[in-house]
Parts: sequence; structure tokens; C-alpha cells
Amino acid sequence: MVKGIVKALPLLVVVALGSGCANTAKIDEANASAATAQQAANEANQAAAEALSAARAAQATADEALAAANEANTKVDRAFKKAMAK
Repeated sequence: MVKGIVKALPLLVVVALGSGCANTAKIDEANASAATAQQAANEANQAAAEALSAARAAQATADEALAAANEANTKVDRAFKKAMAK
């Protein structure tokens, strides 16, 4: 169904332009709206890229913290086992 609409879209545009349904002001308005939407999409994409970067940095910090905690846990386990062996 979507393919049918997409295929029919150019024909509908030609008919609309040919019949006078769209004038230059409406086309300019549509172009302005499209430009605004594109700018918003670009800004959203940039924000998403920054959020991804921050998330990756946070994950790296969390991974380092986990490694440090695991190392500390291993040391405590060894000390405990050593103390229990005495």
C-alpha cells in the first residue's frame, strides 16, 4: 500500500500543480517547513551523537569501577583465606 502511494505521489504533484491547487506561496511555505524540519532533524541527530558519546564515556567509567571493585574483592578474598589458614 505504501509503495502504491509513493508511486502515485509524483503523479499527484503534477496534477496538483497543473490544476492550480498549489501556488508559489504554498510551495515556498512547504519548502520553508521542510528546511525547518531538516534543521530540527540535524539538531536531534547531533544531540543523539553527543548523548551516545556521553553514554560510552559513562560505560567506560563503570567498567573501570567494576574492574577496581573486582580487584579489591579478590584481594579481600585472599586476605581472608590467608587469615583462615593460620
